[in-house]
Amino acid sequence: MSRETDYLKYLERTFKPQPGKSHQPFHRALIQLGFCGIVTTNYDILLELAVDDVCAGKNTFQRCNSIDLCLHKPYKFRVFEFLRELSQNNDHLGILHIHSWYENPDRMILTRKDYQRAYGELSSEGDEEREQKRPLDTIHRKVIWSLLTMHPILFVGFSMDDKFFTKMLEIVQADFDLGHDPAHYAIIGYHSETERDMMFDKLKSKGITTIFYQIVNRGTSSDQNHDGLIRLVFELANELNIHVGAPDLRTLNKKMLER
Repeated sequence: MSRETDYLKYLERTFKPQPGKSHQPFHRALIQLGFCGIVTTNYDILLELAVDDVCAGKNTFQRCNSIDLCLHKPYKFRVFEFLRELSQNNDHLGILHIHSWYENPDRMILTRKDYQRAYGELSSEGDEEREQKRPLDTIHRKVIWSLLTMHPILFVGFSMDDKFFTKMLEIVQADFDLGHDPAHYAIIGYHSETERDMMFDKLKSKGITTIFYQIVNRGTSSDQNHDGLIRLVFELANELNIHVGAPDLRTLNKKMLER
């Protein structure tokens, strides 16, 4: 067995559903906030499992499918159908994985080479003219351009540091002369007020309105508490009178103070 095969098996085993580990009330809350569609860069299917859980009692229940933007033809029609079915009444029959998912480990976008395969080589900084001449020369660029143009997007759990993705934001801004007009939203974690202010200015220049929560370090930089994000999503669900089977906010706040 080749080392490449071992590597692909490792990726599949890492991201496939694990016994006893599934979605959380947080994922249920996200699903029920009323989005017309869900797109993810994750390789797992926690969101699909959450959709199935939320919709299981409906008479028209169908399992939520994973749609892989990274697959070759003839599967691209599934992406087309996903885009056509985006609406306020969408029951989330599919979730679009723009960087592939665990069942197709050979198509996952992980390395810079993978990014270049999907998005093409980015022009050097300051070479905007060259970039504008080929803004939509890959299927990834075309799909992301369509999403950014036709729908306001809420980014959750996305650092906004992805150069390939932020380049698409800039292209859409230039195509429609948007300048700094707000077009999308992002829930972003921060460690300090200085970091928060820098991110606010940076994302505002790309047309992103930021919704902040504070990240709490628990001893080491790798051990970080993102319960602020969970609390924020639960608060949004409560505002919309959505029951997600989560602890009440008083209990959640108490747990956060104890950590």
